[in-house]
Amino acid sequence: MEESTLTAPVNPLQSEVDRLLGQLRMARNNHASDINTIGERLIELAEAKGWCSEYDEEIEKLNADLCVPLPTRSHEYIATFTVTVEFESTDASASDIMGDIQRDLEYRDCVTAVEVKDEPEVI
Repeated sequence: MEESTLTAPVNPLQSEVDRLLGQLRMARNNHASDINTIGERLIELAEAKGWCSEYDEEIEKLNADLCVPLPTRSHEYIATFTVTVEFESTDASASDIMGDIQRDLEYRDCVTAVEVKDEPEVI
């Protein structure tokens, strides 16, 4: 005689619970998508109208009270600075060392320009 197993929900309401949980997940995903769409549109508007830090501060305040935060803007800043390198070398030429330093700086993603103004002084 073959054995057969009947499968029945442990709880008669389990299928309804599963259906409602699926709807809840979908509603949460839709809500997060809507918030992202609203936030992206606000960012476009802020950029078009030239809104500055006041906009960013208001978004930060709103996000503190939201379950799903609005997207925030990122800002690119450009800074120019001078680096002075002093070294003593007995086994490599100064120009080789300066070339190595220049290549190391140029390799970094955040450095967009490297300029060597003076040739090394040999003493």
